[in-house]
Amino acid sequence: MTTDFGETSERASGVAVQPDGKIVTAGLSGGRFALARYTSQGDLDATFDSDGKVTTAITGANDGASGMVLQSDGRIVAAGAAGTGDFALARYTPNGSLDTSFSADGKVTTDFGGGNDQALAVTRQPDGKIVAAGLGNNDFALARYEVGTAEVSGTDVAVIKTGPTTVSLGDQASYTVTVANQSTPDSATNVTLSDTLTGPGRVLTAVPGQGTCTTTATGASCALGTLAPGASTHVTVVVEPTATGALSDTATADATESDPTPGNDTDSVATTVNNAHGCTILGTPGADNLSGRAGNDVICSFSGNDNINAANGNDIVYAGSGSDAISGGNGADTLNGGPGNDKVSGDNGNDTLNGEAGTDILTGGNGADTLNGGPGTDTCATGPGDTAVSCP
Repeated sequence: MTTDFGETSERASGVAVQPDGKIVTAGLSGGRFALARYTSQGDLDATFDSDGKVTTAITGANDGASGMVLQSDGRIVAAGAAGTGDFALARYTPNGSLDTSFSADGKVTTDFGGGNDQALAVTRQPDGKIVAAGLGNNDFALARYEVGTAEVSGTDVAVIKTGPTTVSLGDQASYTVTVANQSTPDSATNVTLSDTLTGPGRVLTAVPGQGTCTTTATGASCALGTLAPGASTHVTVVVEPTATGALSDTATADATESDPTPGNDTDSVATTVNNAHGCTILGTPGADNLSGRAGNDVICSFSGNDNINAANGNDIVYAGSGSDAISGGNGADTLNGGPGNDKVSGDNGNDTLNGEAGTDILTGGNGADTLNGGPGTDTCATGPGDTAVSCP
């Protein structure tokens, strides 16, 4: 396994394994300190400076780390040499940021009186003080440093949220919330997640990888239990847009223990709702009775157990979630049942029927129809000229 920092001269000189199994390396890249953190599977850890890698300029040229040590609170100390020929140390928080409680900017250099000084090894005492050893002007050199801010107990619960930047009326936006305990010594207990939606939409579901969630139209509350050091879980939040505009979905995590780095407890995703499907008839989040007009309609009914009659014309229906009854009427229609146990009938014309997720009943009717049951145990009633997919 190799990791490219984008420079021609790169090497790792120190390595340590965290209690959660993650691996941290320190060395140099392009004349700078370079650190990388990997998961126990060998992948770059995205919770460490967002891409698993970080570089630090001590003087801006010919800097490099030769060793590193982990503190009990998850902070990382790298030691080596600065381009000025001095001992150089840098300390990082568990998420890869320079620790400004250590020498104000997270970096310190020590001059042993001229010549080339270089720290070759670093360790920490039981009281937390940091000891670096190496060369000082061609002599043995040893330096001990105060820790600045004392090592703290607690758990660093971090949140990373991902989701779409755009979504169309008639579709759903699915957001993934990752909640991670980035601490090395302690478990996070009674972990909770609060998810809040603002803008033209409603929360449909929130499904956790562990624990339970309850939902309202504007958010979700989840009790996720305990996260061991380095462990994480996911919550999938599905949102239905109800009008064009701007959605914002924000997730915030908490735990019983104090959090030494609370700045990463919250994350948000902004989503623009457009009308890419060209919806001409809109429903509501409730149970609707919707009818098409004489022309070609695009009916977007949203969630709820809806009754939809597309009527005449070549129509498109996006039924949304719920157990819906959809009739195509006359014309070449495309009928999308959405999640739920739907009854979809093409009626007259060469129609395309998509049951989508759920236990659906699809009936082609007159014409050369295509019936696609989708996920679930579906029933497809076909006639001459019809094609059935994903049906028994």
